[in-house]
Amino acid sequence: PMIWPPGVASTFPWPQLEDLSVSYPNPDDELYGHLPQSLRRLALRCWPRYYTALISQEASTLRHLQWGLPILRSSETLRLLERCASPYIEDLDIEFRVDEDEEDLELFRYIAQAFPSVSRLTIHRYHPQTRKEVPVVNAYQC
Repeated sequence: PMIWPPGVASTFPWPQLEDLSVSYPNPDDELYGHLPQSLRRLALRCWPRYYTALISQEASTLRHLQWGLPILRSSETLRLLERCASPYIEDLDIEFRVDEDEEDLELFRYIAQAFPSVSRLTIHRYHPQTRKEVPVVNAYQC
């Protein structure tokens, strides 16, 4: 569900907010278009972490409870971050699965351009389990 659904007229209720963590963010949520300039840390992640549901003993429990894990694709993460007007973010934590075309360089380029103050970046990037090798690109190529 969205925190700030489209069409709701409001103002951001925490103008001095410095740290925001959202589990299973929705890229269509209006919240991300209204973040305050005071924001220093943004975490867009799963809880529990997506890898926990894939490899741990908790996986069978999550399946039994029919608890879906709607992790964002890289293109959805990019779309969400494009709505954030918070150039002062210093700590960014994102979790996503690579799109089918495996093109996530655009996301990484955008982060470097739009968030110049980031000094701590945490990325949990998931590829299909059938994939044998994960492509890694030299940072200078980005």
